Amino acid sequence: HFSKAFEITEEPADQKEIPHPRIGFCGVIDERMDINLLAEIAELRPDYQFTMIGPIVKIDEKDLPHSENIHYLGGKNYENLPDYLAGWDVAMMPFALNESTRHLSGEEQFRAMKPTAVPVNTARGPVVDEAALANALKEGESLSAGTDAFEKEPEVHPEHPAAGNEGISPHRGRATGATRPAKARL
Repeated sequence: HFSKAFEITEEPADQKEIPHPRIGFCGVIDERMDINLLAEIAELRPDYQFTMIGPIVKIDEKDLPHSENIHYLGGKNYENLPDYLAGWDVAMMPFALNESTRHLSGEEQFRAMKPTAVPVNTARGPVVDEAALANALKEGESLSAGTDAFEKEPEVHPEHPAAGNEGISPHRGRATGATRPAKARL
């Protein structure tokens, strides 16, 4: 299904006017999403566009970050998702880990992305099927990836180091100048 993203030549009307670089998300927009992270990145990088696709549930829309570079496009039919993914430069996965999000991003999703798109996992490790990601990197379906959390920490999937085209930075987000003092106050 998602492989049709490689054949798409025209973008959906509600996305085609959004400039690049585009960082996309598709899924339910709810309390599991790290909305503070989205707000912070959007503020730090106003030149990046954030395309958010999915229904907003279990969270008040007024609590979501709103800025000129965050675009909430609403829920879409499953059949149309490849049309959107084909136009993204980066796909983000800002999820909490639970049974409904385990291996949410896997082989089918990696095949759907254009090879130059960079899947970035800022969620818990098992949200991404690491074997599928390693295979996508090895086979060239994804040219690169970014990983901050791993499925079986502290172990890293054996194919990750061999791929050589993945940015691996376990929990570096905790080492930011803003995070360290905040952790100390806890």
